Order: sequence, then structure tokens, then C-alpha cells
Amino acid sequence: MRRSDLLPPAVTRALLRGLGRATLRGDYSNWESALAASAPYETDLSVYARLTEEIRAGRSTSSRLLSPLLSAILLAGGMARVLDFGGNLGEVYFDACRLAGRHIESWNVVDLPEIALLGNSRFADDKLRFFSTIEDALARQTPNVVLCFHVLQYLQSPFQYLSRLVALAPSLIVLNEFPVGNRERIMVQHLLPELGGGRRPVRIFSDEQIAAALADWELIEEIGLPPWDRTLVGARHVSRIYRRRAG
Repeated sequence: MRRSDLLPPAVTRALLRGLGRATLRGDYSNWESALAASAPYETDLSVYARLTEEIRAGRSTSSRLLSPLLSAILLAGGMARVLDFGGNLGEVYFDACRLAGRHIESWNVVDLPEIALLGNSRFADDKLRFFSTIEDALARQTPNVVLCFHVLQYLQSPFQYLSRLVALAPSLIVLNEFPVGNRERIMVQHLLPELGGGRRPVRIFSDEQIAAALADWELIEEIGLPPWDRTLVGARHVSRIYRRRAG
């Protein structure tokens, strides 16, 4: 994962949920024009590490919708080998382990190099490891579940990464907290001051784009989530499970 494809700051991704947390403005003709209208910032990873420590210790939760992921872990059959693309310091892993740990064989997080370094030094365990590239993660184990949790919409080249993940041929792909609508839209997401403020580009995918990218996959579950912005018409915020078609 490249810094030019930087996803939202870790703390923001941990806290951004529910209504009224952000507004979306646009449309923009391309990613570059949305980026020019943005004001990105970096978050101190030590803050997010403390939040992850709370989750690991069981004193807090990630507050994520885990049911699609848990379903995929069970549907994988046998033991799940998860590749968590953009998984930060493993907040979802620690929640999932409490609920389905005996069904998880391995959990490989792929994220930015500094996150991978901190993750391996502070949060890795017998199942959890952190990597800065998909290829490095594959050297450890081939996944049967690929998880993209609130990440693809913030990448400048999402289909480049999605095609690489699809090529791994896992049994299941989970796209969690994912915006999709009747057409592609590139907008700028504005956060509230208590979440650090800031503005960053975000993509709403079209149903047609996703269907083409996952042509060999069957959508087996979709869960509707609260919208980011009630004024946004023609788009949905969803969690989805895709299963690889036989043959």
C-alpha cells in the first residue's frame, strides 16, 4: 500500500460511525480535483494504539458491524485464514477472536509500513501478523477470506488493489462499510471537529463497477448500514459478502 493511496487516519476510522459524523460534498470530475479540495492530516498512532489496547484487553470494543465477517469465517469451512486489507493495528481481529477465535487459523493485516512495524512490535500474537504489502502477507499464508473494512473508498486506485485481492482466489470476500450507488461519484468527506476535522476524497462505487470487478463472485449477503449523509441520494452504505463461484 502506497502513501499516495493513504486511507483515513486510524483514529478517525475507529470513531467514524453513525449518523451526523460526516458530510459529503461534491461532485468532482476526478480524484485529483477532489484531493485539491481536501485538507488531509496525520493522526498520532500512539493514540490509536491505546484504543487498540483497550479492545485487546476487553475493556472496549471496535463498535464495528462484525456479523458479515463472522459469517464469512464460518462459511470458509475448517479454519479461516484472513487477509485483512487496511486492518490497521488489528482492532477487528481482537473483537472477532473473542467471538470466533477457535475458527481462526491466521489473520494477516496489510497496511502502511509504519502501522505494520508498530503492529508487529506491540500487537502480533500466534495468529496475528502485520505486513506492508500483499505479497509479504502471502509468504506467510494464502487466505481463504479477504476482508476490506472501510478502506477501498479512500484509495486513489481501488480497483488495482481489488483485482490483486481477487486474484488470490479466496473462498470469500467481505466488503464492509462500503458505499455503492447507481453511478460512480467522487466527493469530499468533511469530518466534525471532534474527529479531527479534515477533508478527504471519497469514492462512491457504482453497482456496475463492482459487478464487473467481481464477475466471478456471487453476492450472498448485503446488510444496509446507516448513511453517512442523509442528503446523499442514490447511494447506499452497506456490508457485503461475496462467495467465489464454483468452476
